[in-house]
Amino acid sequence: MSETIQTLSAERLCLLTGLTDRRHRQLAGEGYFPPPIKGQYQITPTMQGMFRYYREQQNKGSSEFNLERLRKTRAEANLAEIRLAKETKHALDAKAVFRAWENIVLVVRQKLLSLPTKVAPRLVYEDNQQNIEAELDKEICDALEELSKPQAYDEAPSEIQKGENADAETPEAASKN
Repeated sequence: MSETIQTLSAERLCLLTGLTDRRHRQLAGEGYFPPPIKGQYQITPTMQGMFRYYREQQNKGSSEFNLERLRKTRAEANLAEIRLAKETKHALDAKAVFRAWENIVLVVRQKLLSLPTKVAPRLVYEDNQQNIEAELDKEICDALEELSKPQAYDEAPSEIQKGENADAETPEAASKN
């Protein structure tokens, strides 16, 4: 008994799948089904290959969706960890830290800039290097001791409400002007 191979014309296959003959030939080249012979595709292997192709496309789409869902879940978990760390005081708001350090640096700057004004009148009458060094050392130690005392800086609010001029009060906005 010889089996007759049933075939399907390229035009008919295009009507069934909604794809072009060129795309069918590409899929055949990728090994999904045998290439056409004189414009005729073998029905059984071609349909099996088309089903396999559509299944792979569906799985590919759902795996991309699952990957995006996983990425979103990780981002939400990271945000929850950050909120928890802030609530338990294991993390600080970057803007609040920036403002605190800005205040500290300003105080240190003021102390250092005031040293010449404080020390110069006393050093004018000194002619001994050891006495000059002792005076400078004393003033520097006094300034450092004063700086080592805890300073009360304004606490930054945990959330800043946005208004019309919300950016005008931030250090970043001030540096842009």
